[in-house]
Amino acid sequence: MLFRGQNVPILYGLGRKNILGSEDWTARGTIQKIGATIFAIGFFCGSVALFVASFLVRAEISETVGGVLGPIFGSLLAVLAFLVACMGMFLTFRLARGIVRSFYK
Repeated sequence: MLFRGQNVPILYGLGRKNILGSEDWTARGTIQKIGATIFAIGFFCGSVALFVASFLVRAEISETVGGVLGPIFGSLLAVLAFLVACMGMFLTFRLARGIVRSFYK
């Protein structure tokens, strides 16, 4: 593919194995394994922190806002933080599966 006389790199893959975070993704090469491991550890720590904070945020928001809306906003934000933490855990384990899968191929 030419673009003004230069070769343009193709930044997409033809299969799902090249897309980071897909079900079939595997880490290829040492650098990708190390980078994905660091990324997964960061996701895991952030997810655990959000999971713990989801319990603490409800009481804090309820106390700060007060009245009838305090417990409602506190509960909504706690559920939102919990859902984001669950999504982070899901992505962490999907990355970890790709890293482990790369050692067997």
